[in-house]
Amino acid sequence: MAEEVQRKQLVCGNKVSREVRVFFSKSNQFVYGLGMGHKVKALRERLADIDADSKQFNFEVRDEEKASLNTVREQTTSSEPEVIVGREGDKVALKTFLLNSNYEQNVSVISI
Repeated sequence: MAEEVQRKQLVCGNKVSREVRVFFSKSNQFVYGLGMGHKVKALRERLADIDADSKQFNFEVRDEEKASLNTVREQTTSSEPEVIVGREGDKVALKTFLLNSNYEQNVSVISI
């Protein structure tokens, strides 16, 4: 009889420990909801701080973007000939250097 009582206590103990493990597992909806609630609260506080800062610094709220940022400009070409001011030898050397397709390095600045 005493052995039966001990066996039942062990079984009940396993049941309680299993319930505790399930309660604190990642799949528990209550704990998940509690964690998400804290995250939402922190996000709302951060948004409230941003709103307070925007009012303090008198920022304007715009509901739509400016159309000028989204427009695509057409490419244009100049009909006037290019004018390079300087010595003729330098002009030829510069044109040759810039138009040479065998040049392997990418040069962003050319000092004259």
